[in-house]
Amino acid sequence: MPKSDYKVKYLDIRAKLLSATDTAYRLGYEAGLKEGEQQAQQQAQEQQMMQMQQEQQMMQQGGEVPPEEGQMPPEAMEEEGQGQMSPEDMGGSEEGSELDGHISELEGLVAKGEKPSLVELRKAVSDLTTLRKGQLSKYNDKTKKSSSNQKKLVDSILKKWEDESKSTTNDLEKLIKENGLKVD
Repeated sequence: MPKSDYKVKYLDIRAKLLSATDTAYRLGYEAGLKEGEQQAQQQAQEQQMMQMQQEQQMMQQGGEVPPEEGQMPPEAMEEEGQGQMSPEDMGGSEEGSELDGHISELEGLVAKGEKPSLVELRKAVSDLTTLRKGQLSKYNDKTKKSSSNQKKLVDSILKKWEDESKSTTNDLEKLIKENGLKVD
């Protein structure tokens, strides 16, 4: 009677099962992602079509086209701009005004109503990344300075505690000796 190694058979079957499970999970996950992307695209297209139909109906009726969600009508933008103070008036930093300039440039590109060129977008994005890198380097410099100041402060506090604990210990030892007490 041949001797069978059931442990080896078990491990082999288990490895095949794990491999099949992993493959099925990965394929199912990928299929779900593709399906989700397709559904999102379809919903976006349907929403865009409905919005275009509403705009056409409004134009045929002679009314104004309502602004898109998240946008304000031009009149409100003008009114809002009159009451605002610039970052310089508020004591803002140079980076704030530079950032505002880049933001207004991007808003201008979007407000044209047509797709901005790839060159314009790349320029705006590169300007923003350059600004961000400058801000990060300034932030890192400030944190290095503040962390060294914090280290000095903590060191001085620890030194004071050490001195106080030594003086307290010395005072207690002096009292014990003066009174002739024994401490075990």
